[in-house]
Amino acid sequence: RDYSRPSSKHRLVKNPLATIMKMTDVTSFYSKRKIFRNNTPQKEGDLYILNVSYAGNEMHESCIRTVFRDRSQVLNKLWKIEQEGTEDYENIFEGKSLPDALFYFGYFNCVQY
Repeated sequence: RDYSRPSSKHRLVKNPLATIMKMTDVTSFYSKRKIFRNNTPQKEGDLYILNVSYAGNEMHESCIRTVFRDRSQVLNKLWKIEQEGTEDYENIFEGKSLPDALFYFGYFNCVQY
């Protein structure tokens, strides 16, 4: 069963503790410094960071940070949805499957309703 394309009985639910960030948002501070100027934003333009936090307090909190290269523009669409706050995840497919890693690392769940 392909859960990256939910059926009419399933829907995508985003983990509220998961976010996607652009690599340039994280590295823009360092790229202004002289020693980091070789890593220009053009080289990092299609890199995204998936950050997923899990339960726990500050001392015992666990999280996953994974870097992805987005050649299909799906992560860019997810990033834009997060920035807009619309949470309209059902209309991002346009003939493309979501990367399995988004399910594996806990960004999305496919739930039956």
